Amino acid sequence: ILQALADGETYSEIPARDRQTVKSSLDRISTLSGVLLKKLQALESAMLETRMPREQLEQAHFYRESIFTAMNELRLTADELETLVGKSYWPMPCYGDILYSVN
Repeated sequence: ILQALADGETYSEIPARDRQTVKSSLDRISTLSGVLLKKLQALESAMLETRMPREQLEQAHFYRESIFTAMNELRLTADELETLVGKSYWPMPCYGDILYSVN
C-alpha cells in the first residue's frame, strides 16, 4: 500500500479500506524518524565529549556508559524503522546485506 504512494499515487487514490493502515504506518514512520534524529544528536553530542581529556580507565567507562548506550538506543530505533521502510528507500545496509557480504 505504501509502495503505491511511493510510486506516485495520491492518498485519495488508495482504497478507502486501506487509508487508515496507510495513515497509521506513515504516522509511525514519522514519529520514529523524529526519535532517530534525536538519538543521533545525542550520540553526536556524546562523541564530542570524548575529546575531553580523561584518564584511560575513565575514558573507557565513558565509552561504555555513554557512547555504547547511545549507539544501542539509536540502533533499536533504526531497526524498527527498517521493518517499516522499503529496502529501496532505506539508505543503510540491513543485517542481511552485511551478513551475506562477508567473504
